[in-house]
Amino acid sequence: MLTVSGKLRCAHCTCELGRGSAMIIEALGLFYHINCFRCHVCDKMLGTGSQTTDVRVRDGKLHCEKCYSNEDIGVRLSEI
Repeated sequence: MLTVSGKLRCAHCTCELGRGSAMIIEALGLFYHINCFRCHVCDKMLGTGSQTTDVRVRDGKLHCEKCYSNEDIGVRLSEI
């Protein structure tokens, strides 16, 4: 996502990404502040920016593997 000035915006909070570390999912064109790179369901941090990490994306929202799998069977951990 871009601002009018052409700067990248965080897909989670929609604020501009400044200089420094960011998490990027290139294939989907999604960019995140490190602190915004969290599971949509359980709020678990999904990475630190120092190495690649395994995440799932559904409807443009990040999920950890556990929450993504549980949503597949109709269980949301945030409701348990």
